[in-house]
Amino acid sequence: MKAIVFADRLGHELAPLNERNCVALLPVASKPMINYTFESLLAAGIREVILVMSPFAPLMRRNMGNGERWGISLQYVTSQGEELPSDILARQGDLLDEEQYLMVRGDMVYSFDLTEFLTEAEGKQVPCITATVSDGFTGVAIVSKQAQQAKPWIAADVLAWQPEQWQANTDNTQKIELTGRYALLDSLHSYYDTNLVVVEGQFEHLVLSGTEVHEGLRIGHRSNIVPHNRGLIGMFCRVHSTARLSGGVVVSNEVIIDRDAHLRSTLVLPNTYIGQGMELQNAIVSGNTLITFDEHNNQAQKQFIDDFLLADLHRESLGILFANWFNRGLGTLIFVLSLPLWLVACIMAAVKQPKQWMNSVTLLSNHRVMNKEGQLISIPFEAWEWQVNSPILRHLPKLFAVMQGHLRMVGVSPQTEQTPVTEPLEPWQCLRDQAPMGLLGPNQLTPRTEIDDCNNIEQAVEEACYAASRNFYRDLLWLGRGLKALFQVRMWHTGRSS
Repeated sequence: MKAIVFADRLGHELAPLNERNCVALLPVASKPMINYTFESLLAAGIREVILVMSPFAPLMRRNMGNGERWGISLQYVTSQGEELPSDILARQGDLLDEEQYLMVRGDMVYSFDLTEFLTEAEGKQVPCITATVSDGFTGVAIVSKQAQQAKPWIAADVLAWQPEQWQANTDNTQKIELTGRYALLDSLHSYYDTNLVVVEGQFEHLVLSGTEVHEGLRIGHRSNIVPHNRGLIGMFCRVHSTARLSGGVVVSNEVIIDRDAHLRSTLVLPNTYIGQGMELQNAIVSGNTLITFDEHNNQAQKQFIDDFLLADLHRESLGILFANWFNRGLGTLIFVLSLPLWLVACIMAAVKQPKQWMNSVTLLSNHRVMNKEGQLISIPFEAWEWQVNSPILRHLPKLFAVMQGHLRMVGVSPQTEQTPVTEPLEPWQCLRDQAPMGLLGPNQLTPRTEIDDCNNIEQAVEEACYAASRNFYRDLLWLGRGLKALFQVRMWHTGRSS
């Protein structure tokens, strides 16, 4: 028997995941879901397949090829997307040279023995025989041509997307109840939950990718991860040795997870960078798009996160991707070069404050975690300052924060934990939060008196302008201005630098 696989679903219900890929190519347990369909067909002895596709047809052809890797002869048919199957098949003419076909939706996931279904359906003379699990249609049917009808393939409309159409096209169908599971993937939460359930082994007939190195951890080709983690890691992934994965994590192909990141019950789509210190839970991450779920009603909440926390590896430059490493290395270099200044700061602090040379301050870090509301909040950390008037000398100890990744060399001024958080009144006031906090920046390099420090609007405008226009090369210019400040007398004697 030949098979027809429908992979023409537009997937609006999975937005924004459908912006750069069709539903059938979205990964489930790090493998395109349509691959599971073809593996099932191969196991059932199907060797000839017609694939109906619509969005992202070039990507589909690149993934599927000519079917050779499955040992299947593959032919392609295009549609406008989510058309009625009977209309698509009516246009194919002599391509459909059989009276009966196995028809499968390639943008769903099912787990049952397809051979069992074909065996039980053998010899039944009805226009359509559907495979059901718990009386639900699994997207698998055997459809016969009805030559006497005006639309010979009208029975194929049982496979039309949306799911509610299936109930409207069951008049001439016969059901075969099977044991197993299936997933429609008709919402973001359904897609998220299916990935985690598949990794847990609850879809028993699916062949998972990667090698199981121990219970609870599978690793794909040329990926690295320390053994104490749990989850499924796709191919060509780089997971830092200090990162932690727990509670069911699915990482797709070509993902980078930076140091001290902690993921729990999280799905990471291909070509995604997870920034240093990020803590994520109950989420889907795709590039710099973060999707979290309300624990009460599974409602999806979508956010676009700045590139230094989450990034799309297809779009980001080398400077952005490795900015954390660059800043840590630069902070170490400046610390070594500034060692003579530490002696000067020590002497000045001892003269001014003999009993307390240094003062601690609690600042908010670039490391962020997700709170119960699904919002990313900064982690507080303790920094030190010399008890001197000179801004340059006073902030020397914060180089340790740069070396630890809490701050960058260039960014908006670090906020204290006590900084009041108010609802932004204007859209431009949100721009500041899209930039990392740093040791140098437009506000830090402007010495201020106590009166000037009260002018929060002026500072906010400066930092919003910086955040809106910042890039790697502009940050290099700010580094140059920081170097120039070493030769400005006012930066050594008076003024306050936030």
